[in-house]
Amino acid sequence: MKAWITKYALTGGIIEAEIIEQWNVRNDPVCVMAKYLCQSQNGNKYILDSDDFCFDYESAIQKAEEMRQEKIASLKSRLRSWRE
Repeated sequence: MKAWITKYALTGGIIEAEIIEQWNVRNDPVCVMAKYLCQSQNGNKYILDSDDFCFDYESAIQKAEEMRQEKIASLKSRLRSWRE
């Protein structure tokens, strides 16, 4: 299954990959936690949580934009506190 990795979107961009394997780390009725092994087109492998990638490119772009806006807000906040 194809996935677009957003974990490194701010530093390396969105990475296209294939999900190779999935492990259920914690499986109870309240919380299901899984890890995913993904391999990019250049052969790099990543172990990711479900919030580190998207299943379609448009969602990945939207998530990367949200990450960018959050980072900008964080940097502005740090700058304001540094100036005070």
